Amino acid sequence: MYGHASWSLSLGRWGGVNVRLHVFFVLFGVFTLFLGWRDHELLQDRSWVAPTGLFLLFLSVLIHEMGHYVAAMRLGGDADEIVIGPGLGLAPMQPPLEPQAECLMHLAGPIVNFAMFMITAGVVWANGIVGATGAEQLKGLLNPLQPQWLVEGPGWLVSVKLACWINWLMALANLLPAFPFDGGRALRAALSARWPDESPRRAASIVGLVAKIAAAALIVIALVVRNQPTSQVIPLWFSLVILAIFLYFGAKQEEERTIDAEIEEELFGYDFSQGYTSLEQSTERRHDLTGPFARWLEQRREAKRQRQLEIEADEERRADELLGRLHENGMDSLTDDERLLLKRVSARYRQRNSNQS
Repeated sequence: MYGHASWSLSLGRWGGVNVRLHVFFVLFGVFTLFLGWRDHELLQDRSWVAPTGLFLLFLSVLIHEMGHYVAAMRLGGDADEIVIGPGLGLAPMQPPLEPQAECLMHLAGPIVNFAMFMITAGVVWANGIVGATGAEQLKGLLNPLQPQWLVEGPGWLVSVKLACWINWLMALANLLPAFPFDGGRALRAALSARWPDESPRRAASIVGLVAKIAAAALIVIALVVRNQPTSQVIPLWFSLVILAIFLYFGAKQEEERTIDAEIEEELFGYDFSQGYTSLEQSTERRHDLTGPFARWLEQRREAKRQRQLEIEADEERRADELLGRLHENGMDSLTDDERLLLKRVSARYRQRNSNQS
């Protein structure tokens, strides 16, 4: 639907999942190499740093997405492909039914990146260089947009510091509560858990609004700092503008995806207004769940299914009463909420009849 295949290059099937490289990653890599070899004197003498950084970025995004993939499979979700973008994956996975489980799935990627950061940070801490102790180097790397001591030291230590900084940056960025980052999707799942009977569009709209406000703020900050001198390969203002673009268009894409999903469900005669409580989705997952957490999720699904059956029975009883009033007084006698209730019950009856035929 969103053209991932047409905008990405296939890298084959790895461990049962299709892995693709998005054209944005290629363009980002070309631009990074151009900046590194043209404008930065240090990297002219150490030309291997830029391609090594790109390779480590690729690996970091890959393990980030594999974290999502493994979590999705174990929690009842699904995934057909991984699309590697510049700093994040670009192919949304099919989430688990439970919003709590979906939240965990989205947080799995940043957790993996943070674990990689902790491992590499320990190596940096233990290895000082001339002019800076390991602690001083690590402190310099904690600045996500303008890291210090990044390319100083022997080659192996520079590679470790690059991996440390990249995973630190990815963990921080993907915890931002805005689309297209994992924090935004986790926030949407948390809002869906808070309002289980609301349309998913409401949660997506709230998170999308947060992303657009953040994008506007980043553009303003970029304008303020654009003339500040810097020795970095990529200027701070450029990083802020790229992040703002990702936030804005990520929010737009996620909102459109949510609307399209609702339309598709309505076309199938499916009551999507119940969000995560929809019964029909419970049979669509192909993965068997094992383990205590999975059994707990299954128990919650069954409890929610029973609650949904009670809600449907109550709505059908109310619909019979409304039909009697409609016959006597006409459509004008019904409120908007009552008309929506009749529409939901009617769609439910059509779905049942189509399943029986």
